[in-house]
Amino acid sequence: MPMLPCLERTSKQFASWTLESSRVDARVQVADILGGVGREIARLAEAGTFDDDLQRVTSEMLDFNGMWSEGSPLDVLYERRPPQYIQAYLDTLS
Repeated sequence: MPMLPCLERTSKQFASWTLESSRVDARVQVADILGGVGREIARLAEAGTFDDDLQRVTSEMLDFNGMWSEGSPLDVLYERRPPQYIQAYLDTLS
């Protein structure tokens, strides 16, 4: 299977891959926390929960360019609570 052009370009830029301990680099700790929050939001949506406190607090962080399939739990979550920044941005364009 041929590699997608965007991945082919990107893969040539990587010289190496290094695993870091979160005890050594605080950025890894932040990435771990954000990854865990995203995973929990998706898990709740998959379970049919769309009004959890965590989802309400983080709804502004959902990107309107998100890559999820139509009708998926994340799509439903986004449709129920679309981020307000999108409307503010669209208002500046008109």
